[in-house]
Amino acid sequence: FERYELDSQVVNTTCYLDGQLFIGTDDGLIVVDKEKPLESLPLKKAVTASGENLDSMDLIELLKGRRIRSIVRDREERLWFSTYGAAGLLRYDHGVVTMFSMKDGLPSDRIRTVIESKDGTIMVACTGGIAMIEGDRVTEVYNEASGISNTEILTVAEGQNGEVVVGTDGDGIDR
Repeated sequence: FERYELDSQVVNTTCYLDGQLFIGTDDGLIVVDKEKPLESLPLKKAVTASGENLDSMDLIELLKGRRIRSIVRDREERLWFSTYGAAGLLRYDHGVVTMFSMKDGLPSDRIRTVIESKDGTIMVACTGGIAMIEGDRVTEVYNEASGISNTEILTVAEGQNGEVVVGTDGDGIDR
């Protein structure tokens, strides 16, 4: 932050892609390249998973004021932004954003993190349970009805045999 003369703030997550460092904070997204922080990151397209157009055509503006919990890069070199609030989960694919929210089948819009399973499924840890995303759809949700006693999920991992392992807020690990 000193190097780029940015105001100090809490950094929750970082991820590097295409020569740019993406920094997730409690107040939005900062993107820096080798030269300077970027003022904007224009988008070619910004839609919800159900196909509705989003208002903003700039990634930095779209995430302004949003608490970004994690940024994860998948095997296709796309970034997944887990936000804790109205923005839900955003997938950034080199200028194209797809937003996943409760309207698209997520248990909540309070996303902690995602991981990519061996088969390419995106596993979403959030308040209310775990969601599985394949392509542009939420295909499964695991919650209280599935046997998870504490659905305040902090993290998710894939076990050696493909099982879903979750870390809860106060009740330890569940499978």
